[in-house]
Amino acid sequence: MTSIVAQDQPSVEVADNLVRSVKEGNDPQSIFYLNPISAENPATRLVGLWTTLHFWATRIENTVSSNLGFDDKGLQASWDRAAYRPRLLDHLARITPWMMNVRDFSEAGQNVKLTGEYHHDKLVYQLAIRRFLGPSLPEGLEERMRIVERYMAETLVLGQDQLTKVRRFGLTFPMTLRQGPLDTQVIRVMMISFEQDVDGDGKTLVISKAGYDAGLNTSLFDQQRFDQAILDRGRAIVTDSTFDVIV
Repeated sequence: MTSIVAQDQPSVEVADNLVRSVKEGNDPQSIFYLNPISAENPATRLVGLWTTLHFWATRIENTVSSNLGFDDKGLQASWDRAAYRPRLLDHLARITPWMMNVRDFSEAGQNVKLTGEYHHDKLVYQLAIRRFLGPSLPEGLEERMRIVERYMAETLVLGQDQLTKVRRFGLTFPMTLRQGPLDTQVIRVMMISFEQDVDGDGKTLVISKAGYDAGLNTSLFDQQRFDQAILDRGRAIVTDSTFDVIV
């Protein structure tokens, strides 16, 4: 199989500019990477998954730059970029040639009423995030992810009166999924979206959830030819948004 990677990678100069834009920007953090550390899953065992995540990170920022740009620093523009990133992450998980569909656990949207009162609405966001992320996290991680949950909820409630478009967050991590006698290396991608119903009274929150396990096809992965300099730039983006967690 011919490598599809080289033609899809930005130049090193472009990648450097992307990393700089991300680090210097004020967009809300909308993708969170978890690094589950355990004796059963040493980093060396999951190197193919992390390489894929680093590759995706540069692709995501390249697409954001091409389609939305980084010049507009306004609140809505910052959220437009932030909301776009989890969508791209979910898309890449589903279309990358060396990743295969292991499980799709997306959910239909649901409607929840907002009151405009800070504490009530923050709890609405927080419970929605907890109920989605909790069952999908490796055992023992739910309590440790409260800080991420609180950040998402606080960011959402503070911006809800000023923003009109969809807001999204993504959480992703590499893991070994045990299926009977077989172990599959997967990247789990979870995305939760919030959009206020502007056709009604403006206080109905539409919550959509998408979950996907992308399994690594090691044979196809080994045929790829990655530009190490581009991967290094992707690693810089991922590292700034990664939480190490002991499992």
